[in-house]
Amino acid sequence: MDRDARTTEVVTSSTFNREKTETERCTPVSHRADQSKASFLDLPPEIRNHIYSQLLISDDYIRPTTSVPCLHLLKICKQLHDEAASVFYAANSFYCHWETKTIAYENAPFDAVNFPKIAAPWLEGLIWPAPRYHVYLTRVVIDARVEIVAVDSLATISNSPGQRERTVRTLEVELRKRFSKLHIELAELWAAKDRPWSGSLICVRPRKAAYISSSTFLNAVLAFSEADEEVTKVIVRGYQQLG
Repeated sequence: MDRDARTTEVVTSSTFNREKTETERCTPVSHRADQSKASFLDLPPEIRNHIYSQLLISDDYIRPTTSVPCLHLLKICKQLHDEAASVFYAANSFYCHWETKTIAYENAPFDAVNFPKIAAPWLEGLIWPAPRYHVYLTRVVIDARVEIVAVDSLATISNSPGQRERTVRTLEVELRKRFSKLHIELAELWAAKDRPWSGSLICVRPRKAAYISSSTFLNAVLAFSEADEEVTKVIVRGYQQLG
């Protein structure tokens, strides 16, 4: 990524403090409905983990559009959900690429600008996978690209290029603040981990994307990973070698 003076770079790590809740400290245990019949949960944990790993581990990055046929296992019961999720999210790497266009009308008050949404409030929509799964993750990358465009609400775009440029700059500053806030929200999720991790945000306007025609691009990459992510993956993937 080509950086210039307008680069924002933030780094966090497992020293980030966050109080853990009682819910996060407990592990649920499920019981079969008919105590007289054998259950999948009666199998030894290593056998259950072997089955999860055979069904849920991919060699490629998991993306929002990736189809994981056996992911419905997470819907069976609370204990099976947590066991399968711990294997699925720990053994795979996750990547989300997101593009959008943000348009501001120079005649409108800045507060009236509608920022993009992804089936949820804008910032929450970019926290992927869902927040409750980040305690299991070993690596996740969120790659966002926003095109910022300012136009005149009366279509007289040639009359005030200076105002449109200021509008674009104002939008860029606001977007940087929102990405920084998102980075902190992700760090708070990762702070629930008992293992070392690090997180970073690089938010940059590419050098060649100057304010031409009152538009520009803003690229942001948020990356979080455990310090020993490869060790963790090897251990979890080792379940595949059982039997």
